[in-house]
Amino acid sequence: MEIFSIDSNPTATEIKLNINPIILNLPERIGRPEANLYIAVSGWLSFEKTKLRERLRTHGFGTRIGYFRTKPKVLEHVYGAHYDIEENLTGHPVFHSQMSSKIEFAEQVCEAFSLTAPLCDRMTYVLKNVRVPTAQMDVFAVILQLCADHLMSSQSGDEAKAAFATMVASCGFFDGAAHRFAYLNAGLAPSCYRSPHWYSGQVTANAGAAQLAN
Repeated sequence: MEIFSIDSNPTATEIKLNINPIILNLPERIGRPEANLYIAVSGWLSFEKTKLRERLRTHGFGTRIGYFRTKPKVLEHVYGAHYDIEENLTGHPVFHSQMSSKIEFAEQVCEAFSLTAPLCDRMTYVLKNVRVPTAQMDVFAVILQLCADHLMSSQSGDEAKAAFATMVASCGFFDGAAHRFAYLNAGLAPSCYRSPHWYSGQVTANAGAAQLAN
């Protein structure tokens, strides 16, 4: 199965790529003797059509991820989340993640690595409506994070560091979607990375505060 496919319903302003599940087998911690984590990533990513002949710019994205840990006689689903972009909904940071069970990835994980152990879903009771402000975690950013988390450490050698630097550069071939949002390009937001700037209505709120001050 191909990983990337062009969406069959393009719009006038963007071209969308659908990303089929990518299944990775990684050690939970660098230096562990076994690769005991199976991680599935899928989603979509769209680019502005007006920028296709220049440096690509993100229009939208969505990413889903599920972590599975092998233990004796069981495969545990230990983490699941999705990463979103939300433009207008009050209370939603423009880029955010929400945890929830992604047990639906288990079938692809088991098929990819011929796993037969019974499943245990540790994410069943996780609180689902916590929206954590994040960077733009499109599928390339998530794959980079996985390599950083599970293949790099302060003890990594020069070869590993050089390989990771190459990967960072390779994942940076396009720009994010922040250029589309006034509240991320006004006031302190471009130089201050605190999350209060990342909610829609922030520009209006700043204007209201200025009026009160006067």
